[in-house]
Amino acid sequence: CECGQRETARHFFLDCPRYQNLRPDLINGISVHCNVSLKTILFGNINLTDTINEQIFHTVHSYIEQSHRFD
Repeated sequence: CECGQRETARHFFLDCPRYQNLRPDLINGISVHCNVSLKTILFGNINLTDTINEQIFHTVHSYIEQSHRFD
């Protein structure tokens, strides 16, 4: 990662200081439905409805888009 740390999914979504300004929206968008975890970020949560998992998906997708990491 450009921050100097090893880039992993966990680092990108939960730890990287480069995205600390985006992370609250990600965390808040998920935490209203369940505990935030990398597993939920990547795969959704089987204990939640399809509608809520879709909302989580859109929250994660928005984080990725706003990060411009993959532009």
